[in-house]
Amino acid sequence: MSRQETYSFFKRDYCTECGDCLVKCPVMQLSPPEAKREIRRLINSEKTKHVLTKCTTCFSCNIYCPQKADPYELILMRWFERYRKNGLGQTMKLLSPNHPRNLWSALWKKFPEDEKKRIQSWANPQKSDLVIIGGGMTSFVPYITQSKILENVTFVGTGDFWTSGGLYYQLGLFDVVEQAGRRVEKQLGKVGAKRVIPFYVGEYVMLKKILPQKFGIRFNFQVQPFEEWLLERIKRGEVKLKSKVKMKVTLHDSCWSKAAGEEFFETVRNLLSATGVELVEMKHHKENSLCCGFGAGAGRYSMLDIISYAGKRFKEAEETGADALVVHCAGCLWIMSVAKELLGVKMPIYHVFEVVQLAAGEQPLHRHSERAWDIIGTVLAHPIANIVRTGKGYWIAPFPPEIEDRTEQLEDKTMLSKLITPLLKRNSVKKLISKTFRIILSLR
Repeated sequence: MSRQETYSFFKRDYCTECGDCLVKCPVMQLSPPEAKREIRRLINSEKTKHVLTKCTTCFSCNIYCPQKADPYELILMRWFERYRKNGLGQTMKLLSPNHPRNLWSALWKKFPEDEKKRIQSWANPQKSDLVIIGGGMTSFVPYITQSKILENVTFVGTGDFWTSGGLYYQLGLFDVVEQAGRRVEKQLGKVGAKRVIPFYVGEYVMLKKILPQKFGIRFNFQVQPFEEWLLERIKRGEVKLKSKVKMKVTLHDSCWSKAAGEEFFETVRNLLSATGVELVEMKHHKENSLCCGFGAGAGRYSMLDIISYAGKRFKEAEETGADALVVHCAGCLWIMSVAKELLGVKMPIYHVFEVVQLAAGEQPLHRHSERAWDIIGTVLAHPIANIVRTGKGYWIAPFPPEIEDRTEQLEDKTMLSKLITPLLKRNSVKKLISKTFRIILSLR
């Protein structure tokens, strides 16, 4: 059986080529005749005019399909074929945990001591019946988990969890997803967990649905979204909310929340309601929500596409008149924090757990701006090898199921990084970078 046959998740027999998925898509918005032509191009492995470069890999098309044919999987298959033939863009080296200059290990060197210790504890967890997965996205911003509410709870997983395959599934890298799934299966087996609570909803979807149903990787534990687990603790009185949060907010529904299902949309909103905030919805929300920007890089592996698209999402958030933007996804948090700094956006961002902290009488660490500049500096420190160079594609090297603890070597030895890091402490330098970036975007 070929790799294409092994990973063929699109239900071709169900598809009537009606094109509804691309007509209703908030990104494509194709006319019915063009949508039909485009879906045929995808099915026939022909060059598309829209989808393979513009898709933000957000899952919505699966929801819109009246025949439940899973057209999203067809797009992923074409991207998988592209990857097998041409590789990834050089940018993706930053998001490959087994590459020597990946974003995780480079970024961790910049962390304050409290976060370094936290990451090291996640990489070397104690055995526990209940664990929270920090994982790939949350380990960019581990400070958001530092709270009395989460005391005595075991966290597990860093970048070496490969987001349980989630990020790479959205790019159609099916062979990488399978490797990541086997790795997580082995690691979670070691800690003896009976209940697993992914902090990042993408890892919940991977463990609960995609890895078991599509890759045959089954787990001997219960999986529950962090937001649902937290709401249950609030209802039982285990987490006491002392006051109402007087703030009008708008909520960004992540791409993965669409795959999690309607119940997840309501869980997050019920969680916010418990804190007392006033929620105003954006034009695109729930199953129609737009991407935070991350997925906009899937078509062309372009960081400019990512930040530009995040700007569109901020504009829609600002149009609601809300005081702040709330996200529940750690990936959306750091992507939109970076975009906020580069685009000069004034609207503050909160993770939904930070809003709960406020209601519980805690003051969140809220290091979003500092972390955004850490990430910007880390990216700028590796432009030649990872971003600027084109030419040969990049293929992710195979990796073993065993996880090695690489958090002991957290001293920053990169000369360029040592030069850039102190410069980014100056507001004048930050303003110059932000202004330059906006000029580059305006010239596209």
